[in-house]
Amino acid sequence: MPPPLPDRLGRAAPIGGYAKIISASPSVSLTPDECEALLRKIILAGSAPNAREARILQHARLGRYVIWAAFSATHPHENPFDRFPKTTDAVRTALGLGECSETETLVLVCYLSGGSSGPIDLFRPTVGEAGSYCWYCPNPNLTASHGLTEPLPPNKVGLLPMPEVVHREISGETLTFPLYLAV
Repeated sequence: MPPPLPDRLGRAAPIGGYAKIISASPSVSLTPDECEALLRKIILAGSAPNAREARILQHARLGRYVIWAAFSATHPHENPFDRFPKTTDAVRTALGLGECSETETLVLVCYLSGGSSGPIDLFRPTVGEAGSYCWYCPNPNLTASHGLTEPLPPNKVGLLPMPEVVHREISGETLTFPLYLAV
């Protein structure tokens, strides 16, 4: 019997890119710069956003097209970013984000894998989703229901591969707070 799927997923995105996704969402009438300022304000507060801010983020897209998400295999009910440093270097390394600049500011979001419309269908990533992304490495366990990230070298902290899944585009309906910045 396969292990249960996680109830908390996390994704990392460059803050400017995530701000553009939010801004382009049908129910949002803010510019990308205003969305980035909103994200920074919420993150710097270190707590839950006010009702208006939460509504904006929950109605906005969480990502575009196919969303890659990581989770903790040992603590599937926790934020997957809680078990390693929230720095760009650690996040890039742990998630195998080779195309991400070493100086990129990343926003780390955690969300529940189910919402009012039911659970999100989670899939094991394949080369089809990875495309020409040269840092993708298939999970060597052919029966696993998830993929594994390939930590980037030099991996000074010794971060282990993280389980990863892909899913359809969704809104931020199930975002959990706080959000974090990795710098």
